Amino acid sequence: MKKMLMLTFTFLLALTIHVGEASAVIVKDEEKVSFTMTENEKWFMKSDDLNSNHWTSHFGYRFTIFDTEGCTINARIMRMTLSGYEITVSEKNFSGDHFNFSATDRVEAMPYKTHYLILTKDPDCGDVKVKGLYGFQFDQPEW
Repeated sequence: MKKMLMLTFTFLLALTIHVGEASAVIVKDEEKVSFTMTENEKWFMKSDDLNSNHWTSHFGYRFTIFDTEGCTINARIMRMTLSGYEITVSEKNFSGDHFNFSATDRVEAMPYKTHYLILTKDPDCGDVKVKGLYGFQFDQPEW
């Protein structure tokens, strides 16, 4: 009888214990771009406006680069500090064509900071075509 009471008590106790679920939604604040780079430099600027609670976010890009004819494209991600200084956070060089959004980079963003993406090419290069996305992503917890 004691075993039966103890088993019933354990079973009821197990039913009352609830483990909460943790889940998140990835929110994307990205811009689509498609252009021909005729100038030697192209700037993009974005601030993290959708992330008002300042959850961990990332700034980055995914590009397809073609018609490079052997040129190298330099991509720099920069951040503007509150005092107005520009800091290079990441810098990558892409030589030749990159298809299927294979020219990528991503850095952790900081709240209250404007982020820049600067694409440059050599002055002796011809026109280069670029398509893709740049912007912010952050994980918003579901409540």
